[in-house]
Amino acid sequence: MMLKYPLLMLVRARTCRLFAPRFVNMSSKAISPEKISKAIPIPQYISKFYWWAYTDPPSMKFWDHPFVVNFILYGNYNMLRTKAAEALCSSNNSIQGSTLQISCAYGDMTEQVVRRMGEDSSLQIIDVVPAQLTFTESKLRQNFGDEINSEKIKFKIEDATNLSFSSDSYDQVLVYLLIHELPTDAKRLVLSEAVRVLKPGGKLVCVEFHPPKRFQIVQLWTRLVFWMFEPFAKEMLHFQLTEWMPKHAKFLRVEKMTFFGNLFQRVIFVKRNA
Repeated sequence: MMLKYPLLMLVRARTCRLFAPRFVNMSSKAISPEKISKAIPIPQYISKFYWWAYTDPPSMKFWDHPFVVNFILYGNYNMLRTKAAEALCSSNNSIQGSTLQISCAYGDMTEQVVRRMGEDSSLQIIDVVPAQLTFTESKLRQNFGDEINSEKIKFKIEDATNLSFSSDSYDQVLVYLLIHELPTDAKRLVLSEAVRVLKPGGKLVCVEFHPPKRFQIVQLWTRLVFWMFEPFAKEMLHFQLTEWMPKHAKFLRVEKMTFFGNLFQRVIFVKRNA
């Protein structure tokens, strides 16, 4: 057991460096100082358990590759990100008002949100790892050019467990495949902060793993992967998202959908007036 994590980290690092395609050039148009706040210390659990995926630049392009992302999610990536983007849309099939995306996401989740943004909408993307913000901005530049320099799309370094934004600030909050990577206390804090900054009547959209059906075909493999690579994810196979919601949170309605033998879920929480 003592050798478990050091050996796995070595394998991950070597694999990423060997197979990663050419890394996106982030130096020419990196996030400017005025776009981000003063650096926030990266949480210890990220540095210890997830450096190979989120803080090591040569690895980012590898984990962001469409085949890799889709393989990790058993071929469900396109469906999950589409369900997440659709949940943010209003009745006219576009995203209106202000949206907060908590944590950058590999794949084209952010691109799908940008494509659906209405004329008067805005998107705030936050992450505690500066390199993740730079990487995400580089991808958006490749797809949308200088449009991301507008007031519609902003980037900021933030600790999701202690957001600097005022309460009732955003019409929508997106938390996409983040909760399973957080320690238990951080799970509670992130969801509490997401609810706090959400406006009354606003939507919190969460896409995550879910307790699977008893005979779900890949659940044993998923448990093995979680044991090897995701030390905080096994909780997702036993508890509902509401387990980590703040007790004081009040919702007008909660809409839940599950997919792939209940292994994945999309939950929409609509905040009630205080």
